[in-house]
Amino acid sequence: MYGNWTPAIDIYKAQNAWLVYVELPGLSSSDIELIVFPDGFAIRGTRIPPEKGLIAEKLEIFTGAFHREIHLPGKVDIPEVTALMKNGILYIKLPELNRTRFGVSVSSPEEFLITIKDKGE
Repeated sequence: MYGNWTPAIDIYKAQNAWLVYVELPGLSSSDIELIVFPDGFAIRGTRIPPEKGLIAEKLEIFTGAFHREIHLPGKVDIPEVTALMKNGILYIKLPELNRTRFGVSVSSPEEFLITIKDKGE
């Protein structure tokens, strides 16, 4: 029961966001690292055994390091992501990025010209 383990994760698609629930009993928010990237997220951390130096008779609670990386079917609005740790559950809200068009300004040819200077200047 020592070593790498995998916390259980549920993911739901709401109207404009993904809602994620991660079971992490016995851990606090300071034990967890949440990394968000454009198409998903990763969580990692370590659960330390509650007792050291004892001989185990039965072990069913996993301890040690964990790492999960999840890719979503759309883009995440990274600045709007929120997370909350409560009663051993990590709640993550990953709003969907709804930008379908980007504005690009078009310059005139005169504004686009770049002056290249010689190294000696």
